[in-house]
Parts: sequence; structure tokens; C-alpha cells
Amino acid sequence: MNLYFANHIICSEECYREYVKSTFRKSVQAIILICAVVLAVFAVIYVMIGKMGWFLFFTLFSVFMFCYPSILRGVLIKRGYNQQLLLNNGRPREVTTEFSDRIHLISSNKGESYFDYAQITQICETKNMILLVVKHSVAIVVAKNGFLLGDMGNFQQFIRQRCPYAKYTYR
Repeated sequence: MNLYFANHIICSEECYREYVKSTFRKSVQAIILICAVVLAVFAVIYVMIGKMGWFLFFTLFSVFMFCYPSILRGVLIKRGYNQQLLLNNGRPREVTTEFSDRIHLISSNKGESYFDYAQITQICETKNMILLVVKHSVAIVVAKNGFLLGDMGNFQQFIRQRCPYAKYTYR
């Protein structure tokens, strides 16, 4: 079994922030924002017919809905990071990922996982990492500056060849 690439990442709070921002479903965010616009329209209608109580209700609820995606992302970041600290005796989790015939993840908390390249449905590139999405809420995180074996340029070619049907996005 040939080892083609190896990568190491420390899952800091900033890492979690970038992960959540890139995996937060755009469809959910769009639906929430559409609801906020509809509520704002109702607020305008109620102010025009002179119903100030309903105007205030719809205005406040609309403002809340506009802010809700940011609030939700913040909660998810804080909760995910705090959970990993609890599982790792107060330290950020470290993960080494080896790419050979399969993908092998080794976590600092002694957890190990294996994935086949065919399981990857999406490749999402962000500023500092590449996320190999296996399922909607499961992703293999690869730090762009964390290669122990190989380099970023060759890895991008490699992963695209191994996962030709995966959707590629840059965020």
C-alpha cells in the first residue's frame, strides 16, 4: 500500500469557524432570508394601514430573521469547538490524514476512520483548507499548509483524479 500524501491539522477555533462557514447550507440561509424579506413586506403593509402594533411585531421579527443565520453559525462554531475540547482533555483535536489506496484518519484522541475515495461527494476549497465532504455533515479536513508528505498542488490534482464525480466548489 503506497502512501501518496499525509496531512496534519490542529482543529483550532478558527479552523472550526472556517469549516462551519463553508459547510453551512446555502439553501437554509436563503430560505431564512426570504422569510425575513416577506416579514419586512408585511411590516410595510401594516404601517400603511395604520396598525402600528403589527408593524412593530413584523419589523422586529424580520430583523431577527436577517440576523439569524449569523447567530446560528456562531452557536454552531462555539458548540462544536467546546465539544471537541471536552473530548480531548481541554486541548484542540489534532488529526493526521493519510492518503493511500484509502483515506485513513488518525485523531489525537486515538480515534481512527477509513474512507474510500468513492464516498466523497464534494470537494470544497476554502482559504486555508480543503474539505472532502463524505455526507452532508461529515467532512475530511485537509490543511493547505499541513502537508507532511506531498504538496498542495499535487494533492489537488490527485484528489480530483480519485474523485472525478465529486462536485468542486470554492468558498
